[in-house]
Amino acid sequence: MTVTKAYLEVNARKGNRFLLSDSQGQRLAGAKDHFWSSIWNSFLGWMVAIPTSFKMEIKGQTLILNSKIQVFGSKYDILVDDKLVASLATQNSNYKQPYKVNVGSMDYTLVPYPANTYFELRTSDSSRKVLALRRDVSNPSKYVFAVEDKLPLLTAAGLCMAILDSFKK
Repeated sequence: MTVTKAYLEVNARKGNRFLLSDSQGQRLAGAKDHFWSSIWNSFLGWMVAIPTSFKMEIKGQTLILNSKIQVFGSKYDILVDDKLVASLATQNSNYKQPYKVNVGSMDYTLVPYPANTYFELRTSDSSRKVLALRRDVSNPSKYVFAVEDKLPLLTAAGLCMAILDSFKK
């Protein structure tokens, strides 16, 4: 089993909402910020979020994160080269499992830890961790993620973007 490590910066400078870097810190791609919808979603997105779309091009492939209108929650589709590869849905309430993650035909469990500084994506039976996302201690807007080789890097990056975007609402 091989594990890939990468960095994702949120609210990055120069008009980028997300910046993706490899394990050496080399920038791979950036996704532009949508200023007005980001402001709305930061303050009122917990109630009704405005749909947004983030797009990155990485090594000849296109990653698109589309959010959809959802009352009291978030819903995201992750597309690679215009093909739906994963989805994430959240409910802002006290559900036993408020997060639904689907990659291909597999369901996964998202486990957030206190203060939204660490997230794990586990198989539905919780036996195996396939993705870990942790906030960088020295730079709070930067996250490091490690992904198992069964989950492609673009899909993992899209899931990390969706997780972090949903928690700002």
